Amino acid sequence: MSPAKRTLAVDLGAGLVVPTPVMVASGCAGTGRELSGLVDLRKVGGLVTRSITLEARKGSPPPRIAETPSGTVWTTGLQNPGIHVFLDAELPRLARGGAPVIVSIAGGSLEEYVRLIGALQTRPEVAAIELHLSGPDEELRRDVLGAHVDRTGEIVGAVARMSLVPVFAKLPMSVSDLPELAQAAVRAGAHGLTIGGPPPALGVRSATLRPALGAVTGWMSGPALKPLTLRAVFDV
Repeated sequence: MSPAKRTLAVDLGAGLVVPTPVMVASGCAGTGRELSGLVDLRKVGGLVTRSITLEARKGSPPPRIAETPSGTVWTTGLQNPGIHVFLDAELPRLARGGAPVIVSIAGGSLEEYVRLIGALQTRPEVAAIELHLSGPDEELRRDVLGAHVDRTGEIVGAVARMSLVPVFAKLPMSVSDLPELAQAAVRAGAHGLTIGGPPPALGVRSATLRPALGAVTGWMSGPALKPLTLRAVFDV
């Protein structure tokens, strides 16, 4: 009997099997062009796009990133070309890179998420959907859309019922009831969870004692986030 072939492949559900659990997270590769010549995308488990909205967004004013002793503080303001330009210009090229394309979508209301998934559901290049639920809820005037159990279940459920591919819910990490949010997302039909949206942060330039970012506040990334993320995953 020949020895079993070793593999890092992971079954993410609903027929989506990726060759390795190592993926490019949303925002880290922009439109994918940024990794050209640096990473062979055929060797990663998937590429999660920057978050795409219904309409184009110019994003935050510069500077958008500042170094801190334990990582970076950053904000993009969800700069993107909007769903229709993304489908026409970016998605076909991303699919040619060889990695499964997981499209991150962001909305400010239930209606926006429904319209986004409606535009995506007929595109064969899309391997899965990630719901960015860390932004403001413009419809109900709440600070974080995915920080409420009822709202999380409502949005995930609506998208999961329409989607022809697996749906993953990206939940905000800096909330006290993360396990309840996770349960609500899974009950509503999420195939998996992304843990999670980074905590809010503020960078200050020591020379001026002024905010380091053009938008003043931002989000935290870097080595300091690892133990926080591990705790969040443990809690879920």
